[in-house]
Amino acid sequence: MTARQLALTALLNWQKDPQSHLEQHIKGNLPPKDLDLAYTICRGVLKEKSFLKATIKRYLKKDKLPKATETILLIAAYQRIFLTKIPNYAIISEAVKLAKQKSPAHASLVNAVLRNLDRDITEGFDPNKQDLSLSERYSHPQELIDLINEETKDQALTEQILIWDNAKPKAFLRKRNGVCEECLDVRAAVQSDDFKNGKIYFMQPWSQKVAAAAPVKDNDK
Repeated sequence: MTARQLALTALLNWQKDPQSHLEQHIKGNLPPKDLDLAYTICRGVLKEKSFLKATIKRYLKKDKLPKATETILLIAAYQRIFLTKIPNYAIISEAVKLAKQKSPAHASLVNAVLRNLDRDITEGFDPNKQDLSLSERYSHPQELIDLINEETKDQALTEQILIWDNAKPKAFLRKRNGVCEECLDVRAAVQSDDFKNGKIYFMQPWSQKVAAAAPVKDNDK
């Protein structure tokens, strides 16, 4: 099994039970690097789903596709747009292989859609500059956006909130001296002797500020 096969299987299984944890579906006897890729793809597809669907829709003549076909397209589109270090030919080739396995009747459609998307991006098309609704662009429910708009009364501010909500949260490590520093390599930190020996641990710096501001006395338990 490859990372993309695992990602497809995990996403299809999760769609059957959306209340389940995504992580429980990402299991396989794969090297850590491939497991990381599968996890990144799954999280990315779910996070950007509305945006990805709006992007591939421009290349489709009909909206309704089998779940497997649509998911294969979303997986490939996510890689092409967001995982730019992966070679374009590998993205398309692996997607077509998946389609031949899971949705043979749509393998040629998958190939055509992805080649057209790849060509357009190569020639200057920027998916991030499409004329999309905020819901499509930031993959948030319209009902939630309406609620935010009611509070902000400012569409530009609402958009900034959506951008912030989509941003990858930073990880911080706290040392025994109480200093919090941003962690740029979580995997290396977790595997370090300092982490295993309890000399450093993950902690958000603002939690210290909250604790300092709390009205707690010395004798309080």
